[in-house]
Amino acid sequence: MSIATTKNEAMAIIEQVLVMGDLARLSPEQRNQYYKAVCDSLGLNPLTRPFEFIVLNGKLQLYARKDCTDQLRKIHGVSIRITGREVMDDLMVVTAEATDKSGRTDSSIGAVSIAGLRGEAKANALMKAETKSRRRVTLALCGRGILDESEIDGIPGARFEPSAPAPRAADRIVASAAALPAAEPPKRSPEPAPTPQEREQLFDPTPAPAAPSDPEVPPDGWLNLDVASIEEHKGKSGPVWKITTRTGAILACIDPLLVADLSDCRASGILARCEVQRRGNRTLILSVQGVSE
Repeated sequence: MSIATTKNEAMAIIEQVLVMGDLARLSPEQRNQYYKAVCDSLGLNPLTRPFEFIVLNGKLQLYARKDCTDQLRKIHGVSIRITGREVMDDLMVVTAEATDKSGRTDSSIGAVSIAGLRGEAKANALMKAETKSRRRVTLALCGRGILDESEIDGIPGARFEPSAPAPRAADRIVASAAALPAAEPPKRSPEPAPTPQEREQLFDPTPAPAAPSDPEVPPDGWLNLDVASIEEHKGKSGPVWKITTRTGAILACIDPLLVADLSDCRASGILARCEVQRRGNRTLILSVQGVSE
């Protein structure tokens, strides 16, 4: 195959990406180059991962994370004002108006279903609708029509795809360790038979106390958390965030909007009041109360 043919194929792929909006045919290297080019065109820092990949309607596309809209508001001096809140049928609709430093304005709505919701769940829906309106109007004003992460949960068939950043040093160390031959287990001398007292302890039906890192879920299911760190991990069906409190308690969260609220609490130095539930061997965060952008 000649160099000219290779260049023509590459140009055809790039043309398909620009015209059809499908990144699936790009190689990992080309995908990273495209990712960086989009960040450069918007003035965003790619190291903060302002975008992620998603398969939508059979096409691989970029969507904007909270870091993206936060950076865009700072770069363009965007101020946002909520101009309307109303209930339409089973929907909570919030309208946000944005103005940048040049005086340009735009407005967008954020809508979420409130069918059957009451109390805290309904309050969280209101905050989610407001978050949607803020992020959507930010992207409408400065983001060139990029999809926001707060809209993805309402799109059937959407599938998250991991981005392909350069491997971190820790990843390379883990990969190198995995390639080494497994070490033989040390030989142990046979253990003595347990005494009658030890045998009674072995069969004691009293459950063992919870580990220090496992928070105890109160009867009402709500905890006040002082968030110390948030780490993202890859789960079987999508990203999972590890939430560590300043007391060493560890919880899990699978909702990126809730993670954004938890991050806001940590940045503001306030407690996050969270609804939690024990699922298997982990404590999962279901909602965050009283947090808005």
